[in-house]
Amino acid sequence: MEGHAMTWTTPGPAPAPGRWTYPRGRNQIATGVFVAIVLLFGGFGLAPTSWAQDADPERTSLRDASGDPVTLIVVVGAGGAVEYEDAFRRAADAWEQLGQRRGWHVVRIERGQGAGPSVVAADDALPIDLPRSAQDSLTPKEQLQQAIASASNGDETWLVLIGHGTFARNVAKFNLVGPDLSAKELSQWVEELAGGLVFINCSSASGAFLPEISAPNRIIVTATRSGSEYNYARFGIFLAQTLSNISADLDHDGDVSLLEAFLAASRQTERFYAEQARLATEHAMLDDNGDRVGTTADFYRGMRVVKKPAAGQAIDGASASRVVLFHGPQGIVFSPELERERNRIELQLDALRNRKASMREDEYWDALEAILLELAALYDRAEQQQAVPPEPLDLPQVPETPANSANGGATSPTAPSRGE
Repeated sequence: MEGHAMTWTTPGPAPAPGRWTYPRGRNQIATGVFVAIVLLFGGFGLAPTSWAQDADPERTSLRDASGDPVTLIVVVGAGGAVEYEDAFRRAADAWEQLGQRRGWHVVRIERGQGAGPSVVAADDALPIDLPRSAQDSLTPKEQLQQAIASASNGDETWLVLIGHGTFARNVAKFNLVGPDLSAKELSQWVEELAGGLVFINCSSASGAFLPEISAPNRIIVTATRSGSEYNYARFGIFLAQTLSNISADLDHDGDVSLLEAFLAASRQTERFYAEQARLATEHAMLDDNGDRVGTTADFYRGMRVVKKPAAGQAIDGASASRVVLFHGPQGIVFSPELERERNRIELQLDALRNRKASMREDEYWDALEAILLELAALYDRAEQQQAVPPEPLDLPQVPETPANSANGGATSPTAPSRGE
């Protein structure tokens, strides 16, 4: 849906493990439901998901698809070397153009080495109520604080940090030109945000930010799982590449969700280290249920959960799977009203799947069929309402990451993660 951040989709595979893909046309609904059921539940030993087990059809993570404004804040940190600055800037370009295409209010903050200060409001609206000259006198850290404060009026807020990070004396920081930003400071600033928050920290040692920022109604993505992973992080560059790559559509439904982008970028990062015969020094984390415990990509195969979490924990990904970054040429764009209806039905599906073990088999399949028929009919309505299909994104390609690390740091205990 153009102009809105949270386009919700269902966690379930079709045809590959992931969200449901629905048949085009009412006369194909019954066949599509049967195929989807077989694909989802046939031949797999684990339950299809271990997502949040208290699914409430009347509650969603983040905000529903009401068309409310979205603010995207992209911060480019201190590069330290020309090759890093260039890679960071091009990654920020990809995020900025994605936000512009979605109709979001985009704020870009950066100050290159040796360059003057800059706050870029990409839609020509100042992010703060100050003259441009006054803004230029602020450090990037002060500019970020002001930008977050200006977004605290109820908008959904996306905050993307691209750069280097450090962890020393149990303090995690994102490196800026001038004073650095600590995780503790950021956690205090975002407390004022009334809307949902998507926080993506692409820096080294970023895993130490996760327990500080994690809370209900938030999605957190970090390039590393702890502060001890302090070498240069490539995950953020690979994540930026997914913003223009429909091959990240792991469940083949025509859209790329935040979960799919996270998984695809994680796999690309893993592949880089394997091909270079290097020991992996970064393991990206996702937290979207507010429990301050992240999930790594190895819990998934495609879009299917294949590992069991530690007792009492739930796998992250339910909320991130419903946040669509961009629609591919074959994607269906839902109206806000149909988005809310789809959200309600899909949460009923989540709740049903979590109750499967306590239900009679025939009772479960009858309930599942009823939900899938309703959901397939909703997709048919959305397709009929869609007058013009979404155009593919035309975003800049982010170059390969620099080969050498120029970032140092200190060690820390490994941050909590599922099953560890």
